[in-house]
Amino acid sequence: MDAVFAAPPSTTRLFPESLSLSAKQREVLDTLNGYPNGTGAAEISTVLGVHVNTVRGHLEELEEQGLVRVSSAPSGGRGRPTLVFQVRMPDVVGVAQEYLCLIKILVEAMEPEGEITREDHARARDIGRRWAQEVPSQLGDTDGHDNAIASLLMLFRQMGPDPLKQRAPHPVEESTAGTVIQLNACPLVKAGSQPSQFICAVHEAYLRETLDEQLKGKIRLTLFPRSARASCDIVAIPCSAHQCSTGVSTSAPSASA
Repeated sequence: MDAVFAAPPSTTRLFPESLSLSAKQREVLDTLNGYPNGTGAAEISTVLGVHVNTVRGHLEELEEQGLVRVSSAPSGGRGRPTLVFQVRMPDVVGVAQEYLCLIKILVEAMEPEGEITREDHARARDIGRRWAQEVPSQLGDTDGHDNAIASLLMLFRQMGPDPLKQRAPHPVEESTAGTVIQLNACPLVKAGSQPSQFICAVHEAYLRETLDEQLKGKIRLTLFPRSARASCDIVAIPCSAHQCSTGVSTSAPSASA
């Protein structure tokens, strides 16, 4: 019988954020993370001041969830081998930096120098749409302007742009009927870098695909990439206060961006 080859599963399953851990389990996991080569339940028990059997129980639960691996080490005597527990979870920041570096290299390979063309914009929009279809994001309650804004803020918080609700009017969009959402971080660039036009076009298309249908007839969103205050801004205006047939539109970056 021929061997079946398969790649390892996604690293994301090892992120503790993807699992529902109790406060005590997380405390044990965080303590164990301070031992790169692993340690025994007795050591964790001493550090936390908790009975060793309690610690061992938490470690076994973490092992069942795939966040901890266990191996045996010689006891040095006639007793049973000592169980050594070691975390399997990766450094989330390190993984994110690796992904962002890969994104940067891929974009540089696709993006021409200087201004991007219509064809480049079309390709970026196609990538953004496909990305949104691959990882759909569902808004919460969108009935009523305040509920829709709260749902948008929650979605953007989960996505990583560090949203901040501001009062209208926006420096460019002068309507006072809506709400300004200031996005203060870009989840698609490394620290100290600026997103390229291509990346911005991809992200814009992702937002369009994600939000258009969910907000159609309720809110008109206008995107302002690269504002003068080093943020990307979104102005959300209720359709009751503005005639709108589409969910998301885009304004060109300001001259001071």
